[in-house]
Amino acid sequence: MVSKVEELFRRNRRVEMKKDVSDKMHSEVEKDYLGDAFLLFDAFLCAGMAVALIFAPKQIMDAVLTEESDGVHWHMARCLGSIFMGQAAVCFIWLLLSTDVTCRSSVIMNRLQASLLGLFACFKVSPGEAGIPSMTAKGFVWIAGLLFCHSLIFVCLLGRRKFQIGDALVSPEARSLNALNQVDSLVATVVGAVWFAMPEWILYGQVKIVLSGSHIFVSRLFGAYLMATSVHSSRAMYFKTKADHRIWIFGRSLICAGILLAQLYSQFAYLQWWTANHWFGIALFSVWSTVAFGVFRTEMLENAHSQ
Repeated sequence: MVSKVEELFRRNRRVEMKKDVSDKMHSEVEKDYLGDAFLLFDAFLCAGMAVALIFAPKQIMDAVLTEESDGVHWHMARCLGSIFMGQAAVCFIWLLLSTDVTCRSSVIMNRLQASLLGLFACFKVSPGEAGIPSMTAKGFVWIAGLLFCHSLIFVCLLGRRKFQIGDALVSPEARSLNALNQVDSLVATVVGAVWFAMPEWILYGQVKIVLSGSHIFVSRLFGAYLMATSVHSSRAMYFKTKADHRIWIFGRSLICAGILLAQLYSQFAYLQWWTANHWFGIALFSVWSTVAFGVFRTEMLENAHSQ
């Protein structure tokens, strides 16, 4: 009888020790101040790039491309800037208001995926057509170097956080919301992948000019960063609080609204470069923006009623 009690005591003690170790590791991951500091720096970097790409696309494109930029370049730059704007807002708010490691690992994986895809796009465009590069040497060094350093740092951050994704599905009963998360992730993956893999096919019939390698490069960057946003949607169901989930919905709304505004502006301001067929993309992001803002409004109303 005594031996059974002692065995039970030892077993409970081992369970408690494992739990203490797990809690300690979890606490260490949460208190990764170095990682948070870099994510804050990256958020400022994204915000700066968003402002530059949205408000000065011509100057940015002329600085990194060997040819004179046009309305197609400027439109794609604004769409890319809209993604940076949403990413920066989400990262800022999560760092300020959330302690959930799932949110931070989501940001890291998102930025890592986008950086790697963008790096491949740089090496694809650097030789150019017929040996004529589409990017200036300085532009290639700056962009490729930044993306390469980003990739290395984010891999290290993932290792520091022990590749943690989440503990369990937070709200399995919210089937409609979980379904919308998965649909959002799927749409971002498919649309982003198509833009990355075959931008000339999407732009064919929408533009009035002959596409060059620089057009393809900027379009691929847009596709890479749009596809990377699917990481947040696929992991949103594992965020510990609904507040963290609302932050990402707000970010998706910003991204879609920014891209939609860029499309509408280009449709009327750049008539010499864009055809009327551009309205298909406008319709897609109109629906996407409406759904995102609708879900965000519903979440905010539910939060207000629960308080």
